[in-house]
Amino acid sequence: MAQNPAKRQCSSDGQENDQNLTKLRTVSHKAELARDLGKLFSQSIGTDCTIVVGKTNFKSHKFILSSRSSVFAAMFNANTIERETATVNIPDFDSEVVKGMLEYIYTGETAVMATRAQELLQIAEKYNLEGLKEDCEYAIWNSLSKENVAGVLVLAHNHNAPVLKSQAISFINWNKEELLKLKSFQDAVNAFAYTGLFADLYLGSKK
Repeated sequence: MAQNPAKRQCSSDGQENDQNLTKLRTVSHKAELARDLGKLFSQSIGTDCTIVVGKTNFKSHKFILSSRSSVFAAMFNANTIERETATVNIPDFDSEVVKGMLEYIYTGETAVMATRAQELLQIAEKYNLEGLKEDCEYAIWNSLSKENVAGVLVLAHNHNAPVLKSQAISFINWNKEELLKLKSFQDAVNAFAYTGLFADLYLGSKK
C-alpha cells in the first residue's frame, strides 16, 4: 500500500526539525562548556600552576594546558623545572598575547584575535596549538593588504603556515605591478633576498 505523500512530507519535515534541534543543542552545550572552562581561567578556580610573563602572572591548570598542548604536556610530565616549580616563564611574548593564547586554550576563542593575530600565530606554533594557529592564518588572510602582504609572506614562511603563505603569494601575483611601485614592498624584497622567498615573484615581474 503506497504511503500518503503528505505523510511522507510530514515525516521528512519532522526528521529535519529533530536534526536542526539536535544541532542547536550541541552548539548550545559547546558554548556552555566553553563559558564554564573560561571561568576556571578568568576566576582562577582550582589552579595549580602559574604562567609568568614579566611582572604579570596568570594562574592556570596543568591538566588543561597539557591536554591542549604537547609542549606544555612535556613540561609537566617530565623531570623539568616547570614541573618542580609549577611555573612556566614566557619571556618572548607580551602579557596580552599570552593571555590571548590562554583564553583560546580554555574557550576556543580570544578577544585579541583581531589585533594580535600575527603574534598569536607565533605563540601557537611555539606551543603546538594547531587550532589557534589555523584561526590566526585565516584572520591574517582576511586582513591582507598591499601594505602588509610582504611581512605576512615572511611570517607565514618562517612559521610554517602553508595556507597563509599560499594566499599571500596569490595576493602578490595578483597585485604585482602595483606592489613593485611601493617602497615598503621593495624594501622587504631586498631585506629577505638571502632567503630566496621573493625571488621567483620578483624576477618574474621583470620579464
